[in-house]
Amino acid sequence: MSSQPQLSEAQMRTLRRTLTCVDWLEPRRLLAAGANDTSFSGDGLVTHSFGRAQDGIDAVVDSSGRVIVVGDTDQGTGNKDAFIERFTSTGELDLGFGDGGDGVTIFTFGGTDDVATCVAIQPVDGKILVAGFTGDSSQMDFFVARFTTSGLLDNTFSSDGKVQVDFSNGIDAATGIAVDSNGKIWVVGTTASISNGVGVAMARLNSNGSLDTSFSGDGKVVDAPTLLSGTGYAAGRMVVDSSGRPVV
Repeated sequence: MSSQPQLSEAQMRTLRRTLTCVDWLEPRRLLAAGANDTSFSGDGLVTHSFGRAQDGIDAVVDSSGRVIVVGDTDQGTGNKDAFIERFTSTGELDLGFGDGGDGVTIFTFGGTDDVATCVAIQPVDGKILVAGFTGDSSQMDFFVARFTTSGLLDNTFSSDGKVQVDFSNGIDAATGIAVDSNGKIWVVGTTASISNGVGVAMARLNSNGSLDTSFSGDGKVVDAPTLLSGTGYAAGRMVVDSSGRPVV
């Protein structure tokens, strides 16, 4: 789960999502003490189905208390497309969001599998950043997509709202995304681009979606697995501290 610093104290309820891989998605909201929040869909739990298998992987709450969920949904062939979905603060599907007036946008990068793994909100304008991976079992890249507050791909971000970042000829998978106070977009994940194992990969993008070449010369860094003297380690989520430093 991700949270945003602009939430009011009244909105600082804990959101939990239930992962499913059958036919439905179940965002759940809890009170601080752990009980279901009955102001959310009557019982703290809302179930929604696309009519095919889906996984909710990450969620964020915006400044209006709306719940944004990202993940993947089956194409009907066993392969996966990414999705973004929004619920109102009371747990209803937000029909003012999405590219079909149904609260959902399903999007792809053309890979066999396109999976959204993490989501963040730009504090300045409320636009939504989604990262994940696209490809197949032998070749994957990071992806970053940006959506307007209406749930449409933002064409001021790389002209079509979508960016791919490649670190290797193998598996690169983004797992965390954050925005700093200067509007720079940080993405972290795992790469198999190093010779002695799996390492952590990080990229920084400008607000228009281009790689920020003031970061490591090309906007990308790969860290080999030396910290724990192992053959590999992976990154999960990330935050950016008040000094603009990424913490993974």
